[in-house]
Amino acid sequence: MNEFDENYLTADRMHPNHWHNRASDLHASAGAVWYAMGAGSDDVRQSIGKGQGFDMQVACRPVYFMLCGLSLELAFKAVITLKAPESKLNGHNLPTLARMAGMAFTELDRQKLEFLSSAVIWAGRYPVPNKPTDEKLRSYYSLAQKVLTETAGSLGNMTIRRASCALDWSDFDEIWQRVIAEFYTLKDEILP
Repeated sequence: MNEFDENYLTADRMHPNHWHNRASDLHASAGAVWYAMGAGSDDVRQSIGKGQGFDMQVACRPVYFMLCGLSLELAFKAVITLKAPESKLNGHNLPTLARMAGMAFTELDRQKLEFLSSAVIWAGRYPVPNKPTDEKLRSYYSLAQKVLTETAGSLGNMTIRRASCALDWSDFDEIWQRVIAEFYTLKDEILP
């Protein structure tokens, strides 16, 4: 295909490197949001003109998860386009994309991927999913509790849970680096 073909530009953009580059851009953006929620969040809040009561951690956490999910989605799609360039790349379901990419994950990491799929679909963008139901929202909350918290003890018959480190920057980055390593391994084998 050359630049005079009718769909040259769109075909060129389907190259695995473009999927990788956008995945990398989203990965960096997720990192920027993560660090904006951290120790210097008051400085960030002030520099973007948000008032004293604005909490960067509360406001940005769903967006952080959405960016994490999108970056993994594109990273998986980069791997898939290397393995099977004619594959249909529809959807945001990360466990499905992981299977299409030929990558196996632990059950906990699969749950993390499922949670990030939900964040991409609606939690980071909209207050409710497409065709909202209470069941969908309860399912999301249940998955968030399962992935983002851990048992801290009990008080009588009550289980006490606390935030876990699941999907904090280092945990997410470990998953992302694994997918990108697969991309580079395949790229070295497949592309000239």
